[in-house]
Amino acid sequence: MKKMIAMLLMVTALTLSLAGCGDKRPADDIVPESSQSQNVESDAAKADEATMTGIVNRVENPLVVLDDKDQYLKFNVDGVSLDDIKEGDEVEITYTGTLSEDSADLVAKSVIKIVKR
Repeated sequence: MKKMIAMLLMVTALTLSLAGCGDKRPADDIVPESSQSQNVESDAAKADEATMTGIVNRVENPLVVLDDKDQYLKFNVDGVSLDDIKEGDEVEITYTGTLSEDSADLVAKSVIKIVKR
């Protein structure tokens, strides 16, 4: 019986010593999974973004812009500042969605007034 207890203690000690030899990475290399998925999502969202220029026709939500093909495009501008934008301004819009006059999925990410010198 004493041999069995001694053997059990030795196996436990060996198991604990082997568990301490695992691959350890520095704490700054460890990124939570939720953070990794957010980075992938934000990279995918940036890949879907495009930029266009046009003339502001109506400043409200939706923002109506006349593009270079004489199409009126409506952009959802929730969360985008339009403080310095007024009708007639030339703007550069970073957006997601598909450009077409009947498109309902255009979402502006940023609206920047173009200043001509």
